[in-house]
Amino acid sequence: MTVNCGGMWGGVAVRFEYYRENARECLRLANTTSDPGSKATLIDMALAWRRLADQAESFRGQSYTHLALILDRETACGGC
Repeated sequence: MTVNCGGMWGGVAVRFEYYRENARECLRLANTTSDPGSKATLIDMALAWRRLADQAESFRGQSYTHLALILDRETACGGC
């Protein structure tokens, strides 16, 4: 079974709402399958997305300007 609960990375910004939506989608998919292994995997994925959302939300409002400087330098020198 092939599922897509996570989608593509849409940018650099961490958005806890995006992670929570992925968790909800994994749970929705888990409720549509009768395969116990797939169901367990999707529930595990939902829990992981939820933990990531909680972690991202806890970081909200913190300053990460030092990371922006590192990324800018790497971009400017072509990944050197």
